[in-house]
Amino acid sequence: MIKIFNALRFYLFKLKCVFSTTLIKFVWGIKGDIKFHGFAKIELYDKNSLFIGDGTLINSSNDYYHVAMYSKCKLVANTPDAKIIIGKNSRIHGSCLSAKQLITIGDNVLIAGNCNIFDSNGHEVSLKQPMNRIFTTGKSQPIKVGDGVWIGANVIVTPGVTIGDGCVVAAGSVVTKSFPENVLLAGNPARKIREINCYD
Repeated sequence: MIKIFNALRFYLFKLKCVFSTTLIKFVWGIKGDIKFHGFAKIELYDKNSLFIGDGTLINSSNDYYHVAMYSKCKLVANTPDAKIIIGKNSRIHGSCLSAKQLITIGDNVLIAGNCNIFDSNGHEVSLKQPMNRIFTTGKSQPIKVGDGVWIGANVIVTPGVTIGDGCVVAAGSVVTKSFPENVLLAGNPARKIREINCYD
């Protein structure tokens, strides 16, 4: 009986995935072999602000995913000329990408649940007059995540950061500066733990 229930549950999950993928691609004019599990929240200034490569999965469903996600995926590029570019064969789970200028995610990238990647802080610091923070929008600096990067759950990536190809970002890290390729980084703020080689 349990096997039948689980098989039925999995079949219904797959059916929901086909439906969400079809509807999102139709509404936003997204082409290619891209899968949406659940309904991602998409906010775009225009349809050309979001580019997603073939084979990529945008997962907004807690079903059959090993980390409890607090929210569905959120892809925001809602200012003129802002762009989010996601490469081929990448997987993004329950995370937010918010671009006022440019966020580039490479090929074969893994982004675990509950990550926040934003290229603008939203407000200026305004130390001389802190009350003015509410009226500012903050400066934008592009973010680039290289090919083959693995970003663990609950990571924050701040404006102006480049994460080199092959890096691993430990869960819970806050990345405030750029790192070269093939580095394990962790902490708040994130720092280099060691280099990663192809035999690890």
